Amino acid sequence: MQTEGLQQASKRVKRGLRHSWRGWLLPIRPYTWSASFLYLIELIFGLFWLVAISAWWLLPVFVAAILALFFIDRVEYQRYGEKTLERVAILLLALRFLCVELAILIAPSLTPMLYLLFPFRTMLYFGRKAAYGMTALIVIAYFAFFWLDPRSNHDSISVIFAFIFCVA
Repeated sequence: MQTEGLQQASKRVKRGLRHSWRGWLLPIRPYTWSASFLYLIELIFGLFWLVAISAWWLLPVFVAAILALFFIDRVEYQRYGEKTLERVAILLLALRFLCVELAILIAPSLTPMLYLLFPFRTMLYFGRKAAYGMTALIVIAYFAFFWLDPRSNHDSISVIFAFIFCVA
C-alpha cells in the first residue's frame, strides 16, 4: 500500500517538473541531457568556425538551426513526455534532420557529429529495426556530404575518420 502511494507521488512530481520552467530548462531524461550538451558544443564550435572565416551573414541562420534543435527537444518532452506518437515522431525526426542539414551546410566543422543522435532517437521511437534503417541512411548522408562537399579534405586520414564515424 505504501509503495503505491510513493509511485503516485513520484508520478506527480515528474509530471509537475515536466510542466514547470525548471523542467523546461533542465530536462529529466539522460538522453536529452547528452543531446543538449552536443547541441551546445556544436553551437560553440560552429560559431568559432564562422567567425574564423568571417561569415557573419550566416551566424543568425546557424544559431537559429541549433536553437531549433533545443526547442524541438523541449517542446516534445513538454507535450508528449516519454512516449511520442508515431506520426509526430516522424515529423519531429524530419524537422531535426532539416535543422542538422542546415547547420552542416553552414558550418561543417564538427557538425556532422549531430548525425549520431538520429539512430538512437529512432530506436526510442520505433525500435531496433528502424534504427538500423536510419543508421544506413545516416551513413549514406554522411558519405554524400563527405565526398560531395568541395570544402572537405579527402586525404587518407580523413577517409579513416569518416569510416570510424560511420562505424560509431
